Amino acid sequence: MLDRVWLARAVSAVHAAVILLFVTGWAMPWREALWAVVLGALVVQAGWWLFEDRCVLTVLEARLRGEASVVETRPNFIGDVATRVLGRRPSERWLSVATYGVMWGSFAIAAARLGLDR
Repeated sequence: MLDRVWLARAVSAVHAAVILLFVTGWAMPWREALWAVVLGALVVQAGWWLFEDRCVLTVLEARLRGEASVVETRPNFIGDVATRVLGRRPSERWLSVATYGVMWGSFAIAAARLGLDR
């Protein structure tokens, strides 16, 4: 059981790194970082489609932690982080707008920078 908790924590750390990539990657000077943002956004969106608007990392972390019904509880990594930072849980609408806004905004800026660097 302890190994599963450590794996869940590792998945959570990877999840935080992916979010950090979208928050900062578009501003980095390296083309590789810009490509990581562009391709990462496409991969994340595909995962959301496959897992019914849930991130595969959230689903994996919940299963590793032994949460009984991942489908019913619909865990939300961004929601949990926002709750810790703001002291209350934002509405699902706000979470959705913020999540998509950051990811696709980052995608658009990174793609534009890649196009301008030709």
